[in-house]
Amino acid sequence: MTTETVNQLLGPGWDFQDVSDLRKTILVNQGASLYETDGENLTLIASDFFPLGNTGAVVLENGDILYIRKQTGTNEIVRTLPDGTGLTVVSQTGDAPIELYPSSDGVHLAWESGICSSYHQCE
Repeated sequence: MTTETVNQLLGPGWDFQDVSDLRKTILVNQGASLYETDGENLTLIASDFFPLGNTGAVVLENGDILYIRKQTGTNEIVRTLPDGTGLTVVSQTGDAPIELYPSSDGVHLAWESGICSSYHQCE
């Protein structure tokens, strides 16, 4: 029989986004602030994260981070290096992304467009 212990990493007010394949990086957000954590340290990745959907950020195989950036008018999908630098917009103007859906192959990614009226209330 194996006994395991579960430890809480963060308290109330935090939302889980993704964990890297290597299990060394966890993406979490608190409102529009997106963080990377190893379970001990928090590193701010972005302060313009779109927090209303279910999954708005993923860690890619190479460690880069893809997330939905909240913009006035419409959101966009951006790619950044693990430290939050090297920002590149990967969606097109007017796409209005609200959700990211990683595939099981670890390579492809789908996303959904729409409008969110409040937290997890999206069409």
